Amino acid sequence: MAYVYGHYKADTGELFYIGKGVRNRAWSHYCRNKHWNNVVNKHGLEVKILYDGLTDEEAYEKERELIAEVGLQNLTNIMEGGEGPTSAGIRRMFEDPEYRQKIADANREKAKDPEWRKKQKEGVRKVMQDPEWGKKHKEGCQKNVGNIEKNKKISAGVKSYWDNNPDDDRNKRIAQDPEWQKKQKEGIMRVTQDPEWRRKQKEGIRLYWENKRKLKQTET
Repeated sequence: MAYVYGHYKADTGELFYIGKGVRNRAWSHYCRNKHWNNVVNKHGLEVKILYDGLTDEEAYEKERELIAEVGLQNLTNIMEGGEGPTSAGIRRMFEDPEYRQKIADANREKAKDPEWRKKQKEGVRKVMQDPEWGKKHKEGCQKNVGNIEKNKKISAGVKSYWDNNPDDDRNKRIAQDPEWQKKQKEGIMRVTQDPEWRRKQKEGIRLYWENKRKLKQTET
């Protein structure tokens, strides 16, 4: 399900952005425009969910209504709402390799800022500590475990990316980082010692092979 959220200046409580999101989008600093970043850097950020439990269409409609009510000139929004990453206009923009490269370069530059990384990490942690988010995330994962068609699409998408980007070595660079290796090892040791994790792992393996058999039956 989708929701509509508002971004407020932490020091004054003034609303400066209205958006439509799913999962942790409301707390993410990723892919924000320059005006939005300037406001957040100067005033800080407070997030409020204005409407929840909506379909994509309902969320886009409510986003348009709120932006019209507040006035686009009073917000850092670039568009009048109703056009998200799934819209035809945005898809056409991302079909342009030059546009995608500009976005990638801007995000890499942003990721070099320790303060930005800290805020991003805090935002993700805040979302994951929300019991309601945890419940919805668990339900979504359980639903997708048995969704053979969706799993096939995800696998095809991953394969297509690496087939078209053979020179992308970011995973290799990360894996060679000693600090990352240390944290990875500590995390794995901590998780694998948890009896509940071992139980879930066993159940997950059982479901995997069960779905594998179902997939094989659909292909024959």
